[in-house]
Amino acid sequence: MKSVNSFFEQKILFRINRYFYNLIAFGGFLAVLGGGILFTQSFEKEVLTLQEWREKEAEKLNESFIDYEKRLNDFNINAAQNREDSQFLVFGGLGSIIISSSMSAFFAIERNTRKKED
Repeated sequence: MKSVNSFFEQKILFRINRYFYNLIAFGGFLAVLGGGILFTQSFEKEVLTLQEWREKEAEKLNESFIDYEKRLNDFNINAAQNREDSQFLVFGGLGSIIISSSMSAFFAIERNTRKKED
């Protein structure tokens, strides 16, 4: 006769953990992807002078030069912090992928080496 603990381990715990760790690995992949995108978008943009801005933005004057300059200065202030945050996202994502894949392999080995009980 199977014990409640054995039933819980074989039927519930090991089956759910495989999907749980696959979900964690997918979240890690998304973190690595988001960190990569954040890193590529975190380089400072050059602020044009008034004359260059007039030549370049002559056809689309949706904002004034003051608004343009303020927007790019705000972006450049946050660029260094975004670059630093992207490293945490990438390394955290890689860490969660490593942990989830090793735990998934552990549960697969446990499932495959367990003796069949009638």
